[in-house]
Amino acid sequence: MHCPQCGAPNDQDAKFCVSCGTRLEQQAAAVTHTDNSTQRTNQFEDVQGEGHTNNQTNQYVSQGKEIGKGYLHFLPDALKRPYATSKQVTNTDQTNGIITIVLFALLLPLYAFVAANKVGSGLVQVPFFDVVLKPFFILLIFFAALIAIQYGISKLMNVDLTYMNVLTRFGTLMVVPTFVLVVAIFFLILSINIFSSILFFLSLAFVSISMIATLFSIKSQQTVETGLDVVYGIILTNIAIVIIMMIIGDSIIGNLMEQMNPMNQMQPGSNFYNGF
Repeated sequence: MHCPQCGAPNDQDAKFCVSCGTRLEQQAAAVTHTDNSTQRTNQFEDVQGEGHTNNQTNQYVSQGKEIGKGYLHFLPDALKRPYATSKQVTNTDQTNGIITIVLFALLLPLYAFVAANKVGSGLVQVPFFDVVLKPFFILLIFFAALIAIQYGISKLMNVDLTYMNVLTRFGTLMVVPTFVLVVAIFFLILSINIFSSILFFLSLAFVSISMIATLFSIKSQQTVETGLDVVYGIILTNIAIVIIMMIIGDSIIGNLMEQMNPMNQMQPGSNFYNGF
């Protein structure tokens, strides 16, 4: 310990400075008090930081619950009256539309993953990233491009809608194919393979219907009978889809076929084939 008066070094327990005689106990007490105050301040800041983090976490949890409740409230109407509901969407339904599109983009490759595992019967390892995650992101790009095309057609039809409004309408109409795909996966897990396959292809057919229904939903907002006719809008949409599928379709289908190829060499007597 150094003397605060002259700076001379002293023993830690010294009461007076050996050089100038200054009393050192008060200085030591002041240093100790300062250290304790600093420690209490740091502890208070740590508690405040933890409280702020907990508040943020609770806020995110509350928002997640609200989104979940809103989506569950949205589903019954979208299932019972998909087209009518798509014509009545508002900005508050945007999250619901996004959730539906993301779910379908995830469930479609997930069906292929479950089917591939059943075909392989545990003998062939199916890579989750290549079969599920990679096609999932490609499908998201496909749907984003499809909605952009429908948005462009809405402008040609002289309908004043935003991109997000078109997305919400399409997402609302996608509730039915998403629900059918969920049921298809459920029956696939139960090894009811024929019925599951029928539902799977039905869900794909319903996607095509949803794309067409979206254009009619957009058409319902037309105030003046001018602009592109909805029939030509459907034709343009299908042409655009063919072009998109030529660009990214091979990446999805080719990847799945590559993963399924080793399984095609298996004996037809596997469990999956026995289901048929």
